[in-house]
Amino acid sequence: MIVWGIVHESATRVKNIIRYDGALESDNLGQLIIECICKVNPSFPVIDVDYELDSMNWRPVFTGRLTATIEIPHVIGGNIEY
Repeated sequence: MIVWGIVHESATRVKNIIRYDGALESDNLGQLIIECICKVNPSFPVIDVDYELDSMNWRPVFTGRLTATIEIPHVIGGNIEY
């Protein structure tokens, strides 16, 4: 499991709509982490990602977490390098 957080105290208000920019930054960081994990070793592809953002409970810290599952082929006598 990978967990991250972005601290962003300000918000943007347009009329009655409040946009918390930290939530977008946290999501962008999460997407970047997923892209990096997918490119580490193409021989063992990522087959599932459980991804979640918590943008309200810890404000001004916008947290995210993900669990990535990779496919590892069954090889007798082989080893895995990461």
